[in-house]
Amino acid sequence: MKFRWMIAAAFAVAGLGLVSEATPVVAAAPCAAGTYGPSGMDPCTPASPGHFVPDAGADEQIECDAGRYQDLPGQTSCIDASQGFHVPAPGATEELPCLAPTYQDLVGSSSCKDAPAGSYVVDDEATEPTPCSPGTWQADTGQVSCDDVEPGFFTSISGASTQSPCPVGYFQDQPGQTLCIAAPAGHFVPDVEATESTPCAAGTWQAATGESACDPAAAGHYVPDSGADEQLQCDVGTHQDEAGQTSCKLAPAGTFVDSLGAEDPTPCPAGTYQTATGSTSCIDAEAGTYVPDAGSAVPGTDCPVGRYQDQTGQSSCELAPAGTFVDTPGADEPTPCAAGRYQELAESTECVDADAGTFVSGEGSAVPGTDCPAGRYQDETGQTSCKVAPAGSFVATPAATEPTPCAVGSYQTSTESTSCVDADPGTFVAGTGSAVPGTVCPVGEYQDLAGQAACKPAPAGGFVDVEGSRDFTPCPVGYHQPTQGQSGCIPAPAGGFVDVEGAPDFTPCPVGRYQPALAQSSCLLSPPGHFVALPGASEARPCIGGTYQPDPGAMTCRVVAIDFYSAGPGATEQTACDAGFTTNGTTGATACVAIVGPTITVPDDLIVRTDDSEGRVVEFAVSVTDDVDGAVVDCSAQSGDRFPIGDTVVSCQATDLSSTTSFASFTITVELVPRFATGVAPARLLETRSSSPTVDGEAQGLDRLPPGNQLRLQVAGRAGVDPDARAAIVNVTAIGPSSVGYITVHPCLDTAPTASSLNFSAGRTAGNEIIAELDDTGAICVFNSAETHLAIDVVGQVPQTSNYLPIGPARLTDTRSTGSTVDDIDVGGGPNPSGDTIVVPVVERAGVSTDARAVVINVTAVRPDTSGYATVHPCLDDTPLSASLNFEAGTTRGNEIIAELDDEGRLCVFTKGATHITVDVVGEFAGVSDFQAVSPARLLDSRPDGTTVDGHQQATGAIRAGQTLRVEARFFGAPEAPDGLVANVTAIRPLAVGFLTVWNCVGDPPLASSLNFGTGDIVGNDLIIDLDDGEFCVYASATTHITIDAVGYQTIAG
Repeated sequence: MKFRWMIAAAFAVAGLGLVSEATPVVAAAPCAAGTYGPSGMDPCTPASPGHFVPDAGADEQIECDAGRYQDLPGQTSCIDASQGFHVPAPGATEELPCLAPTYQDLVGSSSCKDAPAGSYVVDDEATEPTPCSPGTWQADTGQVSCDDVEPGFFTSISGASTQSPCPVGYFQDQPGQTLCIAAPAGHFVPDVEATESTPCAAGTWQAATGESACDPAAAGHYVPDSGADEQLQCDVGTHQDEAGQTSCKLAPAGTFVDSLGAEDPTPCPAGTYQTATGSTSCIDAEAGTYVPDAGSAVPGTDCPVGRYQDQTGQSSCELAPAGTFVDTPGADEPTPCAAGRYQELAESTECVDADAGTFVSGEGSAVPGTDCPAGRYQDETGQTSCKVAPAGSFVATPAATEPTPCAVGSYQTSTESTSCVDADPGTFVAGTGSAVPGTVCPVGEYQDLAGQAACKPAPAGGFVDVEGSRDFTPCPVGYHQPTQGQSGCIPAPAGGFVDVEGAPDFTPCPVGRYQPALAQSSCLLSPPGHFVALPGASEARPCIGGTYQPDPGAMTCRVVAIDFYSAGPGATEQTACDAGFTTNGTTGATACVAIVGPTITVPDDLIVRTDDSEGRVVEFAVSVTDDVDGAVVDCSAQSGDRFPIGDTVVSCQATDLSSTTSFASFTITVELVPRFATGVAPARLLETRSSSPTVDGEAQGLDRLPPGNQLRLQVAGRAGVDPDARAAIVNVTAIGPSSVGYITVHPCLDTAPTASSLNFSAGRTAGNEIIAELDDTGAICVFNSAETHLAIDVVGQVPQTSNYLPIGPARLTDTRSTGSTVDDIDVGGGPNPSGDTIVVPVVERAGVSTDARAVVINVTAVRPDTSGYATVHPCLDDTPLSASLNFEAGTTRGNEIIAELDDEGRLCVFTKGATHITVDVVGEFAGVSDFQAVSPARLLDSRPDGTTVDGHQQATGAIRAGQTLRVEARFFGAPEAPDGLVANVTAIRPLAVGFLTVWNCVGDPPLASSLNFGTGDIVGNDLIIDLDDGEFCVYASATTHITIDAVGYQTIAG
């Protein structure tokens, strides 16, 4: 009906109209392909799924054959089953997958195939089976997998349905293999299907692979162990006369074997012997012995006394010839008579000494000695030559037994002389036996005669300025000499003159005259404005303010009149007061005063210091007063302005209502004081232990450093240290050393210097804060003499502008006899007794300049006899109550400190307890600086009986584990609030192993140690401490008493 309605609708569209729905308007048509109906005509029905209608006009549908299907209605054909699928029955509406372990490689199939033997199918819808891979096999059909071949079998091809057995000589110990393994050399496989090879037994061997049996070792050979791939030849000294053996036999005593693979030993020939078994040769009878028979197993017989044998393997001995002797049995040669001895007889056992005054020059002499010639002598017997008369003596006759010394006034430089020479004029010989020409007369003396024993002194008024002079020289005009024996003349002093030659004294200038220069022949008149009141003046004194002098050569100055003035000094005339000014009726005025005017009050000249090259802000007060009508002051600079480095004159003026102006001025001097050092936040730069990090992850976890190791550590550019820093302040800690040793820190010199930066004992952690010079790349080198872990913390830096100059390090003092210093001074003085002081000269040694005010040194107590301490201080001071270094009996310990020098450039080391001492200098302070060294002063002592320099911070009690103590950095002689402090911090008898951390109280304690200690130790470290408002903090990881001794401070105040 749907088809008919569609036709009716089509007609309606064409405008033909509809007569009646029940009235057909077309005739019946044949059914189209894919449909069918009665008699092949309408009504038609679409072919149902599983069926098809191939042609039009069909009256029935056709069922799809097995192997084909159709899933849609109204189709003209069926679909072949795909590969991997099948259709088992007719009329199917879908294809079915082949299920593992089946497959189908064809289309249109009604069934699936089983996987054949040697293959498998593991997945559904398979289009082909998978062959078993080499090493696997499958005997059955229709399987989802293959089996690994068993040990002892193999398959080398794909698709195997059987496994192959390993042949003899081969084996396989693993399943699933593609081939068998040939029995390795030294092994065999006797049966098929073997899963392992059998090692050849000891005494047998096999060089080839894949063999089924082993070979026995041949005679002359052996196989000591099982599994051998070769037989070993019997070594020299052994033999073997049987086959299949595991070892060889030693050649018996009296025989030898000298070739490999020997079956039998060879007897030793006559003239030789062999006491040992297993020998490769026989031993010739030694020289001095003989062996008469062959096959001997004992050494030869010694030759008797008086006879010898110089050949080996001999049967008899020879007689010692004349000129020789043999004094012991078994001699291998006669001994020639030594030079200086002789022997006329043969077969002797000793020789005869040549008489005194004679000599025998060569060995083996058979005649007595020869007389010494003239010019030579011999005072001993049995000599090989005569002694030449030494310089300073002579021998005039032959056969002399001693030389004659040269007389006083004569000498002899040559040896073997028969006379002496008189000393020349200008020289002298003071004693007998002189071997050098006369000693030249020293400066200040002369000699005009020859052959003299002394020189003459230059007379007063004369001098001798060269050595070896034959005369003296009179002093020239302007010079004098009051003393005999002088090397020069004294210039006439300022205020005196000498106007003749050869003068013993000078003449003082008379009054009215003066002489400022030395060595003058006359005096000068005092100039106008000056006077000379006393004789011997070296300068003319200027007339003071209120006086004047218009004439030269004056003895006094004139007083200025009323209403006149001279400001002085050196006025040559008096000046009248200007209009409006007066001297108020007095004479001798230095200035006139305004009749009316304001008074300006300014400060005295100011001197301030700064480390800022841009200058400093300065505050000051200026005021003005006027008793009449008031005034206002105005200055060229104001309080609170920044003043540049150098001198700035501040000019002020004030004008009152009467227009009277007053003036005043003062000078502000700003001195640039370079910083000795600047602090950085304490940070770890080196840590060899793997358990602790460094600040930037560099130089960490290096493991223990071996003895004699030197490492290079970059410092500049890390942890806030400037790239161009001159030196760094670091705390060096040796952790768990394996033995006694030391650390030397230096600027990467070619060779580590003879100096120690840190000394340590076995197993004892030790630290020291040092100032380390950096090399051109900003690095330091660290040498360790013994194995140890090492940690290095940076706490500060020395900038390029600092007045601190690194030196060395170089050794200045070493009391040990085996020690050495940079200039071989102060060596080997022995241990310093308890209570004694060592004086150490410092300036002009190891490069220390003459204007050095303080030095950085490392002072070390070496193997002390008892426990005690050392105090370093300027030698001109009394020993202060402080400790620079604490030490224990037998333990070498050092500390780097900053030490003030006395006015003579020295420092002193006091020890309480006898000990050797070494002192190494590493730097100096010279010129203007923010650092000021002081004689050591105790700031804090926590012990119950402790005392300090000012009674403050004493007996405070031990600092507890985990406690932080705030310390005031004040002491006599220091400013109220210094910027930095240099102090020796000492831990005394801690209750446990631990450390102290010292910092400026800003934030929490940093990850760095300032001082490490062990239980019961007394140990200190010299620290450079950054301050916060004049205070610093000390953190303790374990309970301990502490002392703190100040040795200097940093400040820019002033």
